[in-house]
Amino acid sequence: MDLRNAAIRVTFRPALTQCEQETRMKQQHTGGMGLSRRSLLGAMLAGAPVRRAKAGERDWRYKDKVAIAAEDIDWFRQCRSTWIDCESGAPAIVPGELSEGAYGVEFDKDASPLLARLERLVCAYFLHAAFDAGGYALRIPLEGRAAIDVTPEHISLLRATNWRGPAIDCKRPYGDYTHFEIDMARALELPVTRSAKGYDEVADVVEQRMDALHKEMQFVLQAYIENARLAPGQWFIPYEGWNGIILPRCKPVGAEQIAAYESAMAVIALRALVQSPGDLVVPKIEASVALFAVN
Repeated sequence: MDLRNAAIRVTFRPALTQCEQETRMKQQHTGGMGLSRRSLLGAMLAGAPVRRAKAGERDWRYKDKVAIAAEDIDWFRQCRSTWIDCESGAPAIVPGELSEGAYGVEFDKDASPLLARLERLVCAYFLHAAFDAGGYALRIPLEGRAAIDVTPEHISLLRATNWRGPAIDCKRPYGDYTHFEIDMARALELPVTRSAKGYDEVADVVEQRMDALHKEMQFVLQAYIENARLAPGQWFIPYEGWNGIILPRCKPVGAEQIAAYESAMAVIALRALVQSPGDLVVPKIEASVALFAVN
């Protein structure tokens, strides 16, 4: 498959109002990064749901809990973290048995059992698995590196990553800023100042440190894939699968948050009877944000 001719997939993101756009332009630095060949693969990894859900509750793809077997967990641990060279760059999860080219082919299929399996596992892990700071040996060495010390800073950044399907968003990996080091600094509670021109900014030394931490996230993700703890069982996941993913929690979600999410999605299903899908995008995102919030 020629990735240069592959169709680019994207997941939903709410449109900004003119006021929001003007505010973002004042607050953000926007880069002029060109697209690389691997950006097409990144777009596919970040993209399409296995089957796009319709608006009504009866069409939720994952209204019931999903079964995660020991074999599924073993399969997930064989996956690997790969770096996607597009925009700011970011890691993505690739099934261990596939090359990146063969993986891209899966996104061209009307239905892919492999993507469906990965979607269930990513969602279950991000909501229910526990992952702690500490030293980890990597079963799959990356860039010649066979181990990583995962720090509390790494955990905070992993919880702040902005996901699209099985990939971290290359353009805005930690939030809404294309100047992603600002989002990283905020996640780590580091100083963010305002320039004379009205731009948010961080000190050069902080930006350099954030850039280095960002590159380390590929190794952190590999440690997560291999070591995050999830037991076999029946697990609740977002009704729309990884379209409803906001960020990994690194600790199990509580029953109260699941109940609140279910109530919010029930209201959305009723609203879908009289409102357009575009009117429901923000409520869906708000429901997912509350579900994935870490207290």
